[in-house]
Amino acid sequence: MKTKLSIGTNCTILKNEIKHIYWFAPSNLSGPSTRYRGFFPLKYLENKNITNDFIFPERSIKGFFKLLKIYINILLFRKKTL
Repeated sequence: MKTKLSIGTNCTILKNEIKHIYWFAPSNLSGPSTRYRGFFPLKYLENKNITNDFIFPERSIKGFFKLLKIYINILLFRKKTL
C-alpha cells in the first residue's frame, strides 16, 4: 500500500517512490531561494525518512573533490529503491 506525503498545497509524492534526494544548490544558504526551496523542504523530508545530499558550490579544492565524490556516487552507486 502506497501512502501519500503532502509537501505543500499542490505537491504530493508517494512515500514509497522517493528514498533519497540529491540537491545541487546554486549558491550557499545566504540566498533565500536556496533556503526556502532547498534546505527547509529537505529538512522536513528527513522527518519522513527521505535522505538527502545537499551540495553547496565551494570554490576550493576540497569543494571540488566533494562534488566529484557525490557525482561519481550518483553515476555508479545509485540508491536502490525497495
